[in-house]
Amino acid sequence: MSDTEIYQPTRFGKTLGDAPRKLTARDMYIVQSDGYAHLPEEQQNQGGVVGVIYMPAKEENRKMAFPGGGVWFPVGEGWEVSVTVRGGYRFMFKGRADGVSRVVEWEKRVAKGRSSSASEGSETNADWRFTLNIAELGLRRPCLATLTKQGLKVGGWDRAQREYLASSLRSGNEVEEDAALYTSVLTMGVYVAAQEGWLNQYL
Repeated sequence: MSDTEIYQPTRFGKTLGDAPRKLTARDMYIVQSDGYAHLPEEQQNQGGVVGVIYMPAKEENRKMAFPGGGVWFPVGEGWEVSVTVRGGYRFMFKGRADGVSRVVEWEKRVAKGRSSSASEGSETNADWRFTLNIAELGLRRPCLATLTKQGLKVGGWDRAQREYLASSLRSGNEVEEDAALYTSVLTMGVYVAAQEGWLNQYL
């Protein structure tokens, strides 16, 4: 994460571009460093912001966009988050114009080297990891990324996976697109890490 920086807003109620909702005290945004400047020139007025993380809204604010949490990107649109029955995180994108849906999921697993029986009944002590997969048959493998308490590892994607993910972006060329895809995975990973209480271990 050395090429990006994570912030919480200093001025609450701020809206970034055409983002779906205003920032609150609990939200975060990710800013690119000078060495990671992939935003299209016309979007530089966003202040270098490459991703916004909306934490789940409090009960009195459930009418706002993404009440269950979500992420938004200047080069794309928003992904709404829901928690799965297995403790994973499901991110769903739906295009405003064409209604096309895209779904990826951070699946919760016991970390390698530990048996599932060793962690039964002791979830707080288990060494969990999350793997990011496209939630569509034929595109689930290879996994896109792995998240642990130690950090995030992006594994990459094959051509079919890339086309699936890139359809959620607005980018002008492949270089911008690859960087935007990496940022998307990173931002989703930061959301999960924050929900799991791991984020302070990375900073």
